[in-house]
Amino acid sequence: MENNMWKENFKSLNTSRQIEILQGAQDIISQKVQNEINAGKRQGNFEVVDISYNKLDGEKVVFDVTILDKTTGQETHEFYNDELDKIDLGRSQIEDLQYIGMDTSALENDISKLDSLEKNQDSVSLSQLKELDRQVDETAKSLGLSRDEILYSATIDSNLELKMKADSLGGSQYDRIDADEKVSTYYNMGQVIGENYVSYQIIKTSGNQYRLMGIDEKGYAEEIGQDRVEYLKDVPAVSLMQENGEVRESRVLCAFRLKDTQSDINRDQVIGLCDNGSADKTTFYARGAITTEQMPAISIPNRTYSEERVKQEQVMDRHITPSVENVDVIYKIAQEFEIDGSELLEEVLKKINAKSFDNFKENEMEEVARDVASDLARVYHDRGERTYPGEPPRH
Repeated sequence: MENNMWKENFKSLNTSRQIEILQGAQDIISQKVQNEINAGKRQGNFEVVDISYNKLDGEKVVFDVTILDKTTGQETHEFYNDELDKIDLGRSQIEDLQYIGMDTSALENDISKLDSLEKNQDSVSLSQLKELDRQVDETAKSLGLSRDEILYSATIDSNLELKMKADSLGGSQYDRIDADEKVSTYYNMGQVIGENYVSYQIIKTSGNQYRLMGIDEKGYAEEIGQDRVEYLKDVPAVSLMQENGEVRESRVLCAFRLKDTQSDINRDQVIGLCDNGSADKTTFYARGAITTEQMPAISIPNRTYSEERVKQEQVMDRHITPSVENVDVIYKIAQEFEIDGSELLEEVLKKINAKSFDNFKENEMEEVARDVASDLARVYHDRGERTYPGEPPRH
């Protein structure tokens, strides 16, 4: 074996090389165990299932070998030195020395250290390395990066999870959104997506795949998995509410529906990226994933907080306006009467009991909205505004 590698450089080797060396050591010890079984020195059906690299007192290399008794299903630990020779714990020797009054404290201390190796935080096991190698391959495939790019920018946390620095993800990175960014009257991004991240970000990988990432307090990012979000393939556009109250049809580049089975209202929520006609792409929050053809949406993060934004948050709120279909009806009527949709929604909510908003059928909501819109149109006329600023003239 490459003893100098054990003693000096093993921890600095890359994962693939560490796996190669530990696998070789395990194969040699497995053969030794098999030879002992064949020679009758071991009784039973044993298999070496794992091996870990350790250093005692920062100097002495020791391998902790996990052996499975395939008959009983029990695992035991044996220890081998850097020459891959088994270390005799000498328990019987301790008893003999104690019997004749010898001091055995140093020997007992060595045995105690060996017994605690399986709890050693600095150990490197073959099974852990193989799992990390699998994570590297999986992450590289998911993010469209090479193994070298992943290994260069990744780290391993205390739970042996692979972590990527958010700034090194590559590809196209769009607005990073703080978890406390409001997307409705009562909810922020952290409450909508969850998972205890401090911020969120959509990236487009070098392989032209869009990914929704969560970023922790240390700046490490991980993909929010399919157990939490569903990538929607057939969303052509959203109705994106502008800062001036105008609603603009915006082409969707990617969309992720939140998987929340508690209610249809929750399952309606979408995070995505759209092109609103400007040079910059816009991250949006939308509702209506399972109820409307074109979802009402707002931009996140919000650049300017205004009265118009407050109205938009009311539209997006699941408690104030749970029925997205009825919001759709109101905005269509607002366009018909050439008035501000947010203002019409606000006036409709004043006229009816907001808590019963979602109980109105579409034809009932249309009737109410038309009455209110007619009154608002007269107000617009009295103010000398044939159309709401920014809206096209009526033909």
